[in-house]
Amino acid sequence: MNLALVSRLAARNLSRNLRRTAITAAAVVISVALLIVGFGLVDGLDENVIRAQQDAVSSHVLLRPVAYPDNGLSFPIDRAAVIPPPLRQHLDEDRRIDAWTARLWFSARLID
Repeated sequence: MNLALVSRLAARNLSRNLRRTAITAAAVVISVALLIVGFGLVDGLDENVIRAQQDAVSSHVLLRPVAYPDNGLSFPIDRAAVIPPPLRQHLDEDRRIDAWTARLWFSARLID
């Protein structure tokens, strides 16, 4: 089949039932518009989740010791930083502190 014949058949089919053609065209336009809006909402949600996690938990800069695991919130106790003896003695003597551990988890924020 040549392109001229296919083009004539397509034009004849589109002009034969104008109401059906208009409804189909409107449905396609509305569907594409909703698809674009949906992708925009999902992308915005993804970005919002990442920003909320950075602002609330991990911050934008994450400082870790060498060879510390970087998969999620995995904090092994055997790789915790060693607390120097003077600070350890101060923590033991402070009566306001009921218990402490060498592994601390906190959020940090660096502002330039």
